[in-house]
Amino acid sequence: MHDALIRIAAVLADPGAPGATAEIDAVRARWKGLDAAERAALTPLAKLAAERVAAAAAAARPSLFDLPPVAAGPPAPVAPVDPPADGPPAPAEPASA
Repeated sequence: MHDALIRIAAVLADPGAPGATAEIDAVRARWKGLDAAERAALTPLAKLAAERVAAAAAAARPSLFDLPPVAAGPPAPVAPVDPPADGPPAPAEPASA
């Protein structure tokens, strides 16, 4: 049971770690060797750890809404804007009442 607790605690500390799935699999592999009382005590923690590993894996996968990566580099040059040939517009005259 101590080994299972250590593995579950490691997963809960960092569910996105590269070895988190392997730790959960190791707990599952030794599950039948635990007493019924030990399994009952560890079940909520093991389920929580497995859910967090699944959530971390899902968050790491790109979704359909993720933008494609943009190559870093200098910004593209912007063409200068020429002023109008006839100059700026004249100010509007106030309306008389």
